[in-house]
Amino acid sequence: MITILRTGTDIAIVDQGRYGYRRYGVPSSGAMDIQSASSANALVGNDQDQALLEFYMPGHQILFSSPTTIAITGADAELLVDDTPILNNQAYHINPDSILSIGKITKGAYVYMAVKGGVVSQKLLGSSSPLSQMYTPRIRAGDIIQIGENKIAIASNAQISPITIDLHQHIKATPGPEWNLLSNEAATLLRTSSYIISHQSSRMGFRLEGPSIKDHIEGIYSSGVMPGTVQLLPSGVPLILMRACQTTGGYLRILQITSEHINQLAQRKPGQQVTFDVKNG
Repeated sequence: MITILRTGTDIAIVDQGRYGYRRYGVPSSGAMDIQSASSANALVGNDQDQALLEFYMPGHQILFSSPTTIAITGADAELLVDDTPILNNQAYHINPDSILSIGKITKGAYVYMAVKGGVVSQKLLGSSSPLSQMYTPRIRAGDIIQIGENKIAIASNAQISPITIDLHQHIKATPGPEWNLLSNEAATLLRTSSYIISHQSSRMGFRLEGPSIKDHIEGIYSSGVMPGTVQLLPSGVPLILMRACQTTGGYLRILQITSEHINQLAQRKPGQQVTFDVKNG
């Protein structure tokens, strides 16, 4: 059993997401950085899709009431079990009454903690990941979270190659369905400009601030979108759809970010930079 003693900006129970329902308008959701979530589960011997905890930004503290094994991945953070520092990307045995503290984050935004046996939670349409506040109330201090059976021991020196968070890496993308509607000047602007992630961003999408494309292009009929789709807003700046995005939209789909770089992008915070690396466009 885990008790939440203190929360930072947000805590969520996540997995790989819900699939097979987008045709009904249901977002896939899932962990913002799926690679890091998968790595955490691998380190403790869980299935890849086992539910785990996702912490956004620093300031979290949790109490373990029973022995277990944990692994923490994702953002580079100051991690303490009681008063002892621990490392990212490594499995650790946890004794009863131990307290995990997630302090200052030096690089990245999302931290993942897998526990042996997984986090026990109610699934909605096959997934534990947030769908909306209506169905997934926010986790708060004092909440108790159950964990699965932990019968198999795992070596505390188990390790796995982590995601490399590079805040200056260009975000790889391929041309979207409406790319060819852009003028040469607009396409060049997208390739050569740097944008800033707006504070008006969420799990649904990252709004960007920066150079505006001046092309006057009518919207399209509402068409399919997915995580990583880059839409062009009427203001002329891009919007990057993220894990909890809608399933259709009427703005031009100018780019599609690669799966690998959605994870990379998820580890950037509002105020940080995005530059696109457009292939074959």
